[in-house]
Amino acid sequence: MALGIPIHGPNGEIAGVGMASSVGGIDQDKITLSKIRSLTYQFHFAYSELAKETENVNEIYLTKREKEILYWCSEGKSNNDIAAFLGISNHVIKFHLNNIFSKLNANDRVLAVVKALRFGLITPSYVKIINPF
Repeated sequence: MALGIPIHGPNGEIAGVGMASSVGGIDQDKITLSKIRSLTYQFHFAYSELAKETENVNEIYLTKREKEILYWCSEGKSNNDIAAFLGISNHVIKFHLNNIFSKLNANDRVLAVVKALRFGLITPSYVKIINPF
């Protein structure tokens, strides 16, 4: 079984991660593949940080609403799910995500979530807290 994950980074960067096993495959459901993709982005981000100067995290400010939306993205919720849950329009979710992408220098939800987690801007769901914001 083999698996290839393409990574499209900021500023046109392209990378890829491949995995192979001689002892069997993986369950290729959406949740498993999403977890593998997230881990791949995390690995790539950490590896890239070794080769370049670290961004100044103190200069990144996310609003409470942006953090809330990113948190729900980290839980795997779609734009429609988040909009319904928060009682706002899908257009507003897209507006906030575009602002988040710009602030975090990310071009998709997964990379934005990985960066936000790494920079401590949002709290992972497995940490038991009352209010993550």
